[in-house]
Amino acid sequence: MDTDSGLGDFTLITRERKGLWVVPVWSWPIFAVFIFILGYYGVNFSPAENQPALWWPAAGLAVLFVLAAPPWHRVWVVVIVLLSTGLSNFLGGRPLDVSVIFSIANASEVATVAWILGWSQYRFTLNSLNAGVRFVLAAISGAMVAGLIAGIAIAQLRSDGVLIAMSGIVASHAAAVLMISPFVLLPDPLISQSKRPEVLLQSFLLLITIVLVFRPGASYPLAFLPFPVLAWAAFRFPIKIILIQSSLSAALILFMSLAGGGPFNSSIFSIATTAALVELLLVTLTSFCIMLATAQYQMQYVTARASNVADILNSGFITSRVGLIVAELNNTNSIVIWKNRAATGFLAGSFTTDNQWTGPLQDAAREALGSHTEVTVNLETDPPRTVSVVANPVETSTTEPNAKRMAVQMLDVTTTVQANRLQLAAAQAESAALLTRIDLDRQREGFVATTSHELRTPITSIIGYGELLLDSEELPDMERSWVQVISRNATRLGELVEDLLTLGRAKNSAASDRFATSLILKDLVHDVASSQRITAEKKNVTMQCDMADQTIYAVRADISRVITNLVSNAIKFTPPGGNITISTASRGRETLLFVQDTGTGMTQEALDHAFERFYRAPEAEQGNVPGTGLGLSIVDELVRRNGGTVVLESPPGDGLLVMVTLPSRAPAGRSGTEYSAETHFQQLAGPPFDQ
Repeated sequence: MDTDSGLGDFTLITRERKGLWVVPVWSWPIFAVFIFILGYYGVNFSPAENQPALWWPAAGLAVLFVLAAPPWHRVWVVVIVLLSTGLSNFLGGRPLDVSVIFSIANASEVATVAWILGWSQYRFTLNSLNAGVRFVLAAISGAMVAGLIAGIAIAQLRSDGVLIAMSGIVASHAAAVLMISPFVLLPDPLISQSKRPEVLLQSFLLLITIVLVFRPGASYPLAFLPFPVLAWAAFRFPIKIILIQSSLSAALILFMSLAGGGPFNSSIFSIATTAALVELLLVTLTSFCIMLATAQYQMQYVTARASNVADILNSGFITSRVGLIVAELNNTNSIVIWKNRAATGFLAGSFTTDNQWTGPLQDAAREALGSHTEVTVNLETDPPRTVSVVANPVETSTTEPNAKRMAVQMLDVTTTVQANRLQLAAAQAESAALLTRIDLDRQREGFVATTSHELRTPITSIIGYGELLLDSEELPDMERSWVQVISRNATRLGELVEDLLTLGRAKNSAASDRFATSLILKDLVHDVASSQRITAEKKNVTMQCDMADQTIYAVRADISRVITNLVSNAIKFTPPGGNITISTASRGRETLLFVQDTGTGMTQEALDHAFERFYRAPEAEQGNVPGTGLGLSIVDELVRRNGGTVVLESPPGDGLLVMVTLPSRAPAGRSGTEYSAETHFQQLAGPPFDQ
């Protein structure tokens, strides 16, 4: 989690995010036992009955316990501290009422420290000077709360003043909390410049200093001497080493002083006074180390962060592909006072003998500075280059009031300009090709339409006179067969001309509401089926239907031609004895027409090209099936002209399925759920056409 360090935007990631341990529930009994043991032996440091202990390490472990616990467990931790310290006081020989009061004092101390450091905060971290000061104040405040509660009780039992009674408790508790609990509040380690020999040397000097000052028999007032040695560690070593050294130093000073050494020895003061003075020294020493260490950590972090930002900016500017220049302006030329690597290539040959920046880039920079716009320069180099120049004024310090500077950014846009030119040329060529294609399509369609119209008259005459000849009874059999061939091929040629005319009309016009009307699709299908009945019977092909009275909104002639082409194709490709099924269905605002045959079907390649003009599938060519390859193309054009779609499906071995979708009413809309064509035909059981 992120912990506010009191530096505004300065935020550190505490160790929980990296997996710092928290107190699991299964470890609570272990903490309770250790707090009890420390409390029990702490009672033994009491100089007389009902007096506070000379040192109370149980307070430090209890605060560590609550600070390492998640917020939702801290109430239970306080209860454990209450029970453990109360039991240790009672079993240590204190009366029950005193033990209860001391346990309440210990629990109140733990709760006070946790509340000041953030009761709902997951983990407080010693990552700044503000955090260090806050922790020291929290430890002292908690000790004062404990001292006040216990001091009032002791004053009532022994008739002493409250301040006298609480002074020893505050000192002993504060010293223990400051010595033990910080180890659970360590921030993320930073890279340290210290070396192991330096740490060993400093630790050795610290030990020698403490032994010389607090050894038995020494009474010189030199208790301050360990402070400079610890300050050395604070400025050079990681915060963990500083806390370890301060805690060990405090413990060593305490025990050596109680043993009769140092300036606070018991030959000068009473043991209670000695303990109080030593604990006051320990509070000062540990507070000094914590605040100095957190200040050093904050300084190192901020320095490292500033260094990283500077490295990023420097590397970004220096290695950038954009030429960056800071130039000082004079009347006509400029003096470059800083440039990155990319700018060196731009400025080749742009300096005079007195280091003045000249040339087209300098002129462009001044122009860009004055106009506040981007200026493009074409450099006559080998090869030629196009450079974009942007310039902005740079504010100078007050020590140089007359200096005028500009920051210039130069970017080689040669490739971009060339690409834009090529893209423009390609767009122009594509536009010209499109116009040519449109013109060719127009000429082709005009040719097809004109030719088809011109062919209609002679074809009609051939078909008409052929029918007259066939009606004549005097025509010999051989000549009659010749006339039948003429009539059959003239009819086929007429159908081809009609197909071409239909394609021309569908391509160059769209269905209009003037011609589109509401139609009963079933009637149109029956009309087509009647005209195709003779052809189907000659081939022994059965046509079936399953239709309701669905309506469509379309042009009658277009849909009649669509149905005719689909049924005609189905008859052509269905072998003798096969079936053709025609059915309809509704889907929202659409009407669906299905035409399915039991022929050979189409391959995927044929389906991909089925709607192309004059395309004939290889199966049709091999089977010598007559046709021009325009039938499905005409169907697609006419269906789309009337606002519909046509889809082909050819399941293996199941022939060909054509699904035509048309609007059921005006205005045309598309909605409804998907309709499964295969499911539809599985449910078909329609009768043959009733002719």
